[in-house]
Amino acid sequence: MKRAVDLDTPRRRGRFVLTGSANLLMLERISESLAGRAAYVSLWPLTRRERLGGGRAGLWTELLAARFSRWMDLLRNQSGPKEDWKDAVRRGGFPVPAHELKDDAERSTWFNGYVQTFLERNLRVLRAVENLSDVRRLMTAACLRIGNLLNQSELGRDTGIVQPQVHRFLNLLEASYQVVRLPGYAVNRTLRLIKSPKIYWSDPALALHLSGEAEPRGAPSKILSSAICLHGGTLSLAAPKCSIGARRAASKSTS
Repeated sequence: MKRAVDLDTPRRRGRFVLTGSANLLMLERISESLAGRAAYVSLWPLTRRERLGGGRAGLWTELLAARFSRWMDLLRNQSGPKEDWKDAVRRGGFPVPAHELKDDAERSTWFNGYVQTFLERNLRVLRAVENLSDVRRLMTAACLRIGNLLNQSELGRDTGIVQPQVHRFLNLLEASYQVVRLPGYAVNRTLRLIKSPKIYWSDPALALHLSGEAEPRGAPSKILSSAICLHGGTLSLAAPKCSIGARRAASKSTS
């Protein structure tokens, strides 16, 4: 492929499309990164607007162009069917459970298979993992802390895993697009690197399944603030991109 791209004069874009569930840049077996010859696009789980065929993830352009005090007015003025936020969380954003499976029992079976495949195949492709039960236990503990500040020492103490291993496993989960760390907001850019991030999961339905909960619970204001930050108020709880202003607003609303 590298040779084909180099010999293509003039170079044509989009000749090859490679898809997969793992981060190619993290695979030890890949000797060529195709640096300078390829563009990488991360496809996150569908947002509610995408599930409804809206063709966009959220109202970012409108929200970021307006003052925070007008956000709720902008969201209320949007057309579309209303949906209980708990139902949206249970459905999630993976295409199969979100569109094709009709009830929680079918989704639970699908997520069981997904987690088993992820632990036994995808994770081991990325890095050698000796004890998969430790990773599964850490995943459950992380899902029970969604929206909270990430404290690796506390996670290690609660799961019986030493802190260096917690750090390693979290890096693997982030590299495999499971965990999302939302950096803390500060005017000083250096402080943003130092402050503890908040932890989120890439798909809310998967997080619900891993946590062992039957339905979402907790303060609705906290859930909705994460929804605004992560998907522009679409009642979905996962995506990594969030502007500085939105981070600040979400931080204020959860404090």
